[in-house]
Amino acid sequence: MKKLFYLLLLPLLCVSCEELEEPEPDPADAFVGRYEYFTTMFATYGSASQTGMLEGEFSIVKLSRDRVRMTGDWSSIGEVYGNTVSFSDDYQSDASGYLTFKFGAASFSGGLLYFNYTASGRLKYTDGVAYPFTCNGSVTAHRID
Repeated sequence: MKKLFYLLLLPLLCVSCEELEEPEPDPADAFVGRYEYFTTMFATYGSASQTGMLEGEFSIVKLSRDRVRMTGDWSSIGEVYGNTVSFSDDYQSDASGYLTFKFGAASFSGGLLYFNYTASGRLKYTDGVAYPFTCNGSVTAHRID
């Protein structure tokens, strides 16, 4: 009789244990949102060089459990590995020239998202000549929604 009681009780216990387990959040969820950023950069344009700061916005949306898309000032697909995301290169071009951005791994620290980038390409100056352009920058971003 005891065996029968435990055999009947066991499936009920297993069902209630499954219901109590919280699903594990997708790693990509941590990065989803709209961000304001500020970047410090060192740029070389032709034979001139300059240090500067820029501000802007970008958004990150979830594509899958471990993939995200960054849109806004940059456009890139990212692979999420734990608490970091590695973004693919971003190529931008228009009538003024072209740039390729290469991103370092992005990660959170103290509620801020940090990553580095390099940009290289050719940009036209006011004389219409396309000069080589290179830039190294670091980004600090905070979520605004």
